[in-house]
Amino acid sequence: MTISWRSALPEMLAVRLPDPTASGVCWQADERTFLLEIPDIARFRVKDGEVAYASLGDLDDRAIRMFGAGLPAAAAWIQQGYFTLHASAVATPSGAVLFAGSSAVGKSAVAAALAQRGYPVLADEVAPLNLSASGPLTLVASPDAPLLLWRDVMKELGMDAEKYTPLRPGLPRYVVDGLGIPNPAPSSYAVRSIYLLGTRNDPGILLTQIDGGRSVLAVMENAFNRYLPQPSHLRQRTFVELTAQLAKTPVYRLMRPNAKRPIGPLVDRIAGEIAL
Repeated sequence: MTISWRSALPEMLAVRLPDPTASGVCWQADERTFLLEIPDIARFRVKDGEVAYASLGDLDDRAIRMFGAGLPAAAAWIQQGYFTLHASAVATPSGAVLFAGSSAVGKSAVAAALAQRGYPVLADEVAPLNLSASGPLTLVASPDAPLLLWRDVMKELGMDAEKYTPLRPGLPRYVVDGLGIPNPAPSSYAVRSIYLLGTRNDPGILLTQIDGGRSVLAVMENAFNRYLPQPSHLRQRTFVELTAQLAKTPVYRLMRPNAKRPIGPLVDRIAGEIAL
């Protein structure tokens, strides 16, 4: 399963829905349609799992699609019945490992650092999961998935930002290719574990496993399904299937110091865990 992307003229894409059931900064949605407009960048409409986009500036198609790799992509997966985490993911010999959390918590940085250690990137920003009870929890992977990395993160990882394309002129955030799985590749990976990233005021790294019903609530807090509408008949099914799957999939909370610290010790801790 993949997302279909289609270019359109701005006047072909509605700016408002007649009766939205959810909304946020620059976006609104109901169970069938999601609309997002990023001023001077692009307008997006997601309907029936397809993303239509129109340029509102001078960015090329690839850059516009990178801007749409967040909420629009998440809405498209949800419309197709997937549970969609705000997460990055890497491939390990024993399955996919996911890193979920809020914006700027370090999801992409962790994935990039692990890719440098031999664990290819499977997803960034949006991680669609198949909750089917008939098999293991699986991640729909994105071959050659690019990462969006800030210049300071790239410097810490020893990457030359000048070799990459900025997301838009003047923004020190870059589209980084070459860290993902090659194409062709498997379309889905069994999920080995989920890490919920966060920060704390105390020094040191704290890793704890979350058990039982608490793991379901914690994971749902990091899901786009929490606030993007989905068909009503899927809501209860999602909760039931997620509960069943997380009974078999370990979930951890990984907290790092709130102050700006090198990412190395955090990645060392993660690499040690996933190498077991």
